[in-house]
Amino acid sequence: MAAISATLVPFDWALSRRQAVAADAPTSEWTDPHCGGYGVNYTGQATNWWSGGPSECHGGWRRGGRPCNAENRHWDGHFTYSSPWYEDVWSQRTTHYCNGRNAWRWSAPSGNTFRCSDAWTHIYWSDGTDRADLTIAVCFVGVYG
Repeated sequence: MAAISATLVPFDWALSRRQAVAADAPTSEWTDPHCGGYGVNYTGQATNWWSGGPSECHGGWRRGGRPCNAENRHWDGHFTYSSPWYEDVWSQRTTHYCNGRNAWRWSAPSGNTFRCSDAWTHIYWSDGTDRADLTIAVCFVGVYG
């Protein structure tokens, strides 16, 4: 029994540590709705993490609404997705790519405002391939004005 407990303690520590990291994820952002603090030559790029979404955010290997959480920020933590393909995903929000902030706002010509929130994401597929890179959540915030 002691051997089983000794084996499980590192797993328990790792899980509790992961939860602590997720709870402390950065949440600061540029709130200028025209992205004035992020960059002058900002052009939205097409969504490629669930196709068909708005082209409002810039940067990242993947961009889209898929990683948005209930607070309209990039999801932070672990999830598994299995339709139509299998992905085992680990994301952690970061402040390394947006001038020390985790997110920035962008107001589209339509008047809709989006929060573009970044995270370092590692994805594992069932065929054994994986990739770790920057991803951007394109999260609807509201109508500007």
